[in-house]
Amino acid sequence: MQRAQTIAVRAVNQYRKRDILPYIGLRYYLENSSARRDRWAHDVAIYLTLNRAAPIYFEANHFKDVLANGQVNHRKMHLPGPNEALAEAALIDICSKHPSQFNSLDCVFSYRLARDNQRDGIFEPYFKGFKERHIAVSSACKENNEAIVRYLDIKRFYPNISTKIAENAWSSACDNSKLPEIYRELGYKLLHDHAVVSMQSDGNKSVLTGPAFSHLIANLILHEVDVKMADAMPKRYFRYVDDVIVIGTNQEVERYRSLLLDCLGELGLELHDGEKDFMVSSSDWLEGEFDFSEQKEFPSWMTLVGNLKRYLVVNGDVSWQVRQVLLDNDFRLPIPEYSADIQESSYLSRLLRYSKSEWMKYQIRNIDINSILHEAILLRNKFEVKLVENIDGILNLSGYKRKRMIPKLRYVAGRMLFLANTDQLSRFAPELKSISETRLLGEVFEAVSTRDASRLVEFGINAVQSAAQVLRLSSQSVHCDPKSLGSTELQGLSILKLNGISVEDQGLHTDINSDLLNFATKPGVNKQLMKSNDAFISEIASLHGVSEESRHSQILDSAFDPDEQMAFDAINQLKPSSY
Repeated sequence: MQRAQTIAVRAVNQYRKRDILPYIGLRYYLENSSARRDRWAHDVAIYLTLNRAAPIYFEANHFKDVLANGQVNHRKMHLPGPNEALAEAALIDICSKHPSQFNSLDCVFSYRLARDNQRDGIFEPYFKGFKERHIAVSSACKENNEAIVRYLDIKRFYPNISTKIAENAWSSACDNSKLPEIYRELGYKLLHDHAVVSMQSDGNKSVLTGPAFSHLIANLILHEVDVKMADAMPKRYFRYVDDVIVIGTNQEVERYRSLLLDCLGELGLELHDGEKDFMVSSSDWLEGEFDFSEQKEFPSWMTLVGNLKRYLVVNGDVSWQVRQVLLDNDFRLPIPEYSADIQESSYLSRLLRYSKSEWMKYQIRNIDINSILHEAILLRNKFEVKLVENIDGILNLSGYKRKRMIPKLRYVAGRMLFLANTDQLSRFAPELKSISETRLLGEVFEAVSTRDASRLVEFGINAVQSAAQVLRLSSQSVHCDPKSLGSTELQGLSILKLNGISVEDQGLHTDINSDLLNFATKPGVNKQLMKSNDAFISEIASLHGVSEESRHSQILDSAFDPDEQMAFDAINQLKPSSY
C-alpha cells in the first residue's frame, strides 16, 4: 500500500478530532493508494470538487449547552464529504506557502496554518495556541500590573459571517498572494456551496460551521480588525477564534471594547452584551500564570500516551495484547492497530533519530506491557485524587478563581474517562453533572459506567462518539431507549451502531427509514445507499462499496498511518472550543 503523504495524513488527523463521520469517509476514500499522494489532493480532489453538481455536507447536531429546564441545545455542524476534506486540505496547504497573506498576526492564536513538516493536522494543535495565548497574557499582565484583563466574546461568529464579506476577504488575499487560479476558484466554489447549504439550513448565506476552510476564512475576515486592535493596544490584544482578551485601565478597556465593536460592525458582526464580559485585575490574573505550564513529572498523561505509542509502533502488531491487559484492569484506552509499513514511517524515523542518545535508547528498551500498565495504574490513582480536589474546590469558588479551576477540572475529568475503573466513573458522574461546565462529561461518565445511552443520545453526535469510543472496547451490549427519537437521537443511535456496539434498543429503528442508520447497521453497504438523496451518505457508501459485511469496526480499530495521532474523543470532541 502506498504510504500516505502529508496532505492525506493532515486531513485524517484534523477530522478525527472533530467528528467520526468525515473521518470514516476519509478512511474509505484513502483505501485507494493513489489518493494518498499529495498530487491526487491537488489535482484530482480539487477537480472533482470544482465540478460536482451539488454541495456534499452532512448536518450533524453537536452539543452546545443545557437550559435550566433540562432541554439540550445543539450546534449545527456541516461536515464535508471526504473528497472535499482532502481538497480543502490541499488548498490550505497552498495558502500556507504564502504566509504574509494567509498567516494571522502574532496576537491571534487560533487555527494557525501547519508548517511544511507538520502532519498532525491542517492547523497547529488547539492546545498549543491556547497555551501560547496564556503565556502572552501573562507577559502583558506583568508589564501592566495595575491593569484590568477583560474577556470579550463575538456573538454567533461563523453563522454571522456573510458570504459577501467572506468572498471579499478571500479575493483580497488571493490578489495579494497571486494564488494560482485553480485554488482561487476552489475557494469561491466552497464559499458558494456554504451559502447554498446555509440558506437551506438557516435562511441566510453564510460560512458553514464545521469545514476546515471556514477557519481560514474566519481569520482572513478578522485580519484588518486584528491589525487595528493590535495597533491601538500593542501586546494587549489577544484573540482565539471568537474569544478576545484586552488589557488596560478601566477607561482603556472600555474604549477598546467600543473600537472592537465598531470594527466588527463594519463586517456585520457584534459582541455579546457587556454584561457577559468577564473582568479581573492583572494581579489576580497572575495567580494563574502557571496553570498551563508543562511540568516534567512521572507519571503524566503525555508520558503514558507517548510510551504507549512508542511501544506499539516499534514492536509491530502487539495492539491486541496491550488492549486486553488494559481491559482486564478496567482501563478504557483505545489502542489502534498499526498495520502500515512502520519502517517507512516518519514517526519511526524521528524516533530512531532521537534514540541515538543513550537516554532515549534506555527509555525505549524499558517500555513493555507491564511498564505501561504500571504507569496507567499510578496515573489513575493520581488523577482520582486531583479530580476529588478539583470538584470539592470548585464548589466554594466564584469569579476568576472558579474560571481558573474549570479547565483543570475538564483536563482531569476528560482523561479519567479512559483511566477510571467502573466504580470511579459511577461515583464521579453525578458530581460532574452537577457542575454546569462539566455536565456533558458527567453524562458520558454515567453512560459508560451503566452502559446505558438512553439519555446521552439526546446530547449530540460528539457526546455519543466520546462514550462509544470506550464502550466499544467491551463486547457487552449497550441499552438505548430514549424518550423520543428525533434527528439528534437517531444520529446518536447510528453512531453507537457505527462503532460496532450491540445496542438493546427495543426495536426502535425497525420502522425508521434513515440512510445514516442503514449505513451504520446493514451487514454490508448496498446499492440503494449509493443512490441516497443525502449526498454525504451516497458518497461514503459508494466509497465503502458493496460487501457482505460493513468494515466500520475494522476501520476504527486500525490506524491509518503511523503518523496518525492517537484519538481520545472525550478530550478532543468535548472541549469547550469555538468552531
